[in-house]
Amino acid sequence: MKKPFLLIGVLLLVACSNGAPTAASSTGASPSASEPGALQVIRPDGSAKMITLNDLKAMPKVKITVEGIDQEGPALLEVLRVAGVTDFKRVTISGVGSVNLNKDQVNAQVMFDFNNRGSVKFASVNVPKANWPKDITKIQVE
Repeated sequence: MKKPFLLIGVLLLVACSNGAPTAASSTGASPSASEPGALQVIRPDGSAKMITLNDLKAMPKVKITVEGIDQEGPALLEVLRVAGVTDFKRVTISGVGSVNLNKDQVNAQVMFDFNNRGSVKFASVNVPKANWPKDITKIQVE
């Protein structure tokens, strides 16, 4: 009589574990991908690296002034370096809105600013403020 209950218990355990979080994948993505302020950097080879808000806050900051307002945070080049990107042709930064930049458009004044809601926005002196994506979640690198 114990064997049917044991079998049912094992089957329930297997069925319930299918949706459970697992360890980080080989792409570098982590179970905390939905963490506020986290950015997924998709490298040119298709692998991914998750950069958390705390990672961003620990990076060196740059400061730019656009329309009389200071923006401060890590440069895109620093974020790419931390993600292991050494060369690229183009990046697409996505969130609420997106912006595409060729390598020659990316310099120390292309950066990410933390806003009061704990999310991240794009900022650059070379891109009109109306075109800045907000709540950034992904950087696609080609």
